[in-house]
Amino acid sequence: MAISSSSPLAMPVARPLDSCTDFSSATCPTPVEHHGAHHEHDEHCLLNCSDGRGGSRYFSPDELERLRQGPRPVDYYTEGARNLGGGAPEGDVFVYAQPVDDQNLNISTSDGVPLASLTSSAKARYDGYKGIVSSDPLLHMDSSGREIINYLHTHNTPPRVVTRVRGYHHEQRSRRVCRRDSDGNEYHETEHYTVTVTDFDYRIDISSWIFPHGYIATDTDVNNDKVFKTVPDCVQEFLVDGNALKTLKMEKVIDFDFEHLRSCVHGYIRSLGWWRGLEVTFPRCNYRVKVWKENCISKIWENCCGRLLCYLSIVGCIILNCYKCGHNQSHIKSYFRIEAHPLQVFEHLKPMLWAPGFAEQMLNGVGEVLRDAFW
Repeated sequence: MAISSSSPLAMPVARPLDSCTDFSSATCPTPVEHHGAHHEHDEHCLLNCSDGRGGSRYFSPDELERLRQGPRPVDYYTEGARNLGGGAPEGDVFVYAQPVDDQNLNISTSDGVPLASLTSSAKARYDGYKGIVSSDPLLHMDSSGREIINYLHTHNTPPRVVTRVRGYHHEQRSRRVCRRDSDGNEYHETEHYTVTVTDFDYRIDISSWIFPHGYIATDTDVNNDKVFKTVPDCVQEFLVDGNALKTLKMEKVIDFDFEHLRSCVHGYIRSLGWWRGLEVTFPRCNYRVKVWKENCISKIWENCCGRLLCYLSIVGCIILNCYKCGHNQSHIKSYFRIEAHPLQVFEHLKPMLWAPGFAEQMLNGVGEVLRDAFW
């Protein structure tokens, strides 16, 4: 993948749009085997998501130019995951001080957030695939809220996103099972059931296409009159809140037409002759930055074992959920963008996309029939 070096902030070079091929409406030359909906629906997946919630709330052209001339932010999350050998990172986040961008330090966006900030010295931990979490008292001691904004800025690095392509098919299986009738007598019968078999499953990283600076803003609509609270307003509300289970979260949103990219990848795989089950999803990680206040109650609630005990007791879960209700500041968002067109990103993916052809599928199908007949 070519990288432009014309500016300190290098980004992938996209092909001209008129030279890109759109496979979003491509059809498979052979009958397609349908198995119904089979998709991932979880918080780690951007399946069919063309968010666009940022809208016009983004950096101005002048602010963008200033950011393009600056260095790429340090991605502490990715560095930690790499040092731990991959997988969901755990433990403390190692944060080291970066040179201060004096020119952008005193320039704020229309949402009251500076273009640059001091590196936060607050202790933080990895929150698995979700991102970064901290309960450092330092964040709560600064009544101005500046320390929390520095913390959000320090960890405002792009989410990691991959294109996952999975081909599968369903097979009918049978087995002998032992059952009992109403009189308690045992008898045997043949049980038929269906299993899902994965034929191929691979991922291609597209994180490098995300502009590395996210626009921190809020999505709070006050009294439905389109007047938005600023980020400092939300931080102040969190600081003065006396609830022991209060939390503040910043979600990282990618403003991009993932549905168009999904359709192109799906159509291209079909054009290769793959006619069995197919799903194209966009799993993500490092998409949330969280702050919570440490105390006796929150230690239990934020601990997975403690929360499990609360849910098992049912009464404790109901009480704590009612107590926590309305004290979760989740209106802060960081809007990232993939500035390239979905077709340009697809052209980058296309050489790495593959699937078994029609002949190989037919050979596998014959093997399945023989196995079912003699097994």
